[in-house]
Amino acid sequence: MTRHIEPQQLEALVSRLLETAQREGFPMTPDDRLAPEDAAKLLGLSPRTLKNARSPAHDQRGPAFRRLPGPKGGRVSYALTDLAQWMAER
Repeated sequence: MTRHIEPQQLEALVSRLLETAQREGFPMTPDDRLAPEDAAKLLGLSPRTLKNARSPAHDQRGPAFRRLPGPKGGRVSYALTDLAQWMAER
């Protein structure tokens, strides 16, 4: 069951995540995307747990992510808005 979140609540959560990411010095792309290790820290999860949450074997229960083409399956990144949405739904 997906919890409904108001747009203002989502914006506030994204702002808090952005502030925390900046305070912690996490490198971000210009469109506010984080590497999996930094996204995991921001969510309070281990990188392994977040990686497992991307897996079809775990019904992809983690936050939405983008996989860019590249060697070894490509690079994964997480948008702050997707992290906030996932947090709000939990």
